[in-house]
Amino acid sequence: MVPADGESAQPVTAPVPEAPISSAAPQPRSVGTASTFSMQQVLLTIALSYLLLFTKSSAFGTEILEFVVAGLLLIVLVVMVIPHHLWRTRLVVWAVVLGNTALCANVFYMAGLVDPGLYVSLLLLIVIAMYASSVDMHFGLSLGVCVVYGIVWYVLVGRAEPFAEGDLLRFPVLLVIANFYWQIMGMRAGGGSA
Repeated sequence: MVPADGESAQPVTAPVPEAPISSAAPQPRSVGTASTFSMQQVLLTIALSYLLLFTKSSAFGTEILEFVVAGLLLIVLVVMVIPHHLWRTRLVVWAVVLGNTALCANVFYMAGLVDPGLYVSLLLLIVIAMYASSVDMHFGLSLGVCVVYGIVWYVLVGRAEPFAEGDLLRFPVLLVIANFYWQIMGMRAGGGSA
């Protein structure tokens, strides 16, 4: 059949409504604040445990070091039960930063790592985490502190003694604690979801 004058041979379709234009870009999914801190605390516990158990220059016996590692694991369990609405308060953030700094310093001492450059590097990482404006800047400055510490350590001490596992583990521990500080400082600023 031939269509009448003025009619189209194609079927009529209903207009498709356009999707509304979203003014805000979709937000990336983020891990909750308490989960982020728990994960960072687990990474720090693993790094410190390896440092304790593989350092040969410790004045403490293996049984005592294993007891300290069990205490580190207990700290992770305690962290998991803290209500996550507290993670954005200034008091909790600074208590966590200072508490973990003291914990790292004590583990370094127990592992027999008594050079002052290690402790100065630990404090510099806190300052970098406080004032770095981006993650790239934070990572670059933290890596720079670790490299400078490594060069100074090698020139002053490393050439005179043979390398051991514990000597090399101090650098990854510093990078883990730098990441820890960055994440914790970002939580109070709203880095994680409640």
